[in-house]
Amino acid sequence: MTYQIIHPPFSLQFWDMPKEELKEYFAWFKAAIPERIEKLTEFIRQDPAYVNWNPDNSTSSLDALGEWLIGHLSLRKRTEAEMEAMRSDSPYSIDMPNYDLTDASYSLAFDAGVYFAQMLMAHHPSLSWTQEFKSRKSMDYGQPLLVPFGAVPLNPIGVSVSIAHGLADRSRPASRLREVYEEWSRRAQ
Repeated sequence: MTYQIIHPPFSLQFWDMPKEELKEYFAWFKAAIPERIEKLTEFIRQDPAYVNWNPDNSTSSLDALGEWLIGHLSLRKRTEAEMEAMRSDSPYSIDMPNYDLTDASYSLAFDAGVYFAQMLMAHHPSLSWTQEFKSRKSMDYGQPLLVPFGAVPLNPIGVSVSIAHGLADRSRPASRLREVYEEWSRRAQ
């Protein structure tokens, strides 16, 4: 069995999507959560060292997920066209990394982010999903967010993708997933 990469039926260009399409994405996202956790679980259990991995919302499951991800995330070199598009889209003069996660790694990061969010929700029943529409300039505009965490909502997919970059390039340890979980868990209201 191979891993089924997620293929949302949306562009995921959140800042350019009409509000109605963003609402449709939000409904699709929430409905996809159980299936994505199942797909992730099936793929992890194919590894003989993780055949007993259980998404039971325990910190030990998060530790094992971080360890497993390190061996399954990979990077690809960005094309010159991608680099130019990033430079032209950014109003800031910053160095852009010339690598990115592969499509399969983005999908794994998405699935890990969904599990990360579900784990937070299991331990903090006051948390719920929402969507931000205040400003198209917001980095989280139109994306599924968890609240309440005080002034700053949590974008679990964005956080997971960021962690995945660090795991893939080995600049972060496997424990990073749990560390970030614990930080957000302390902030949960």
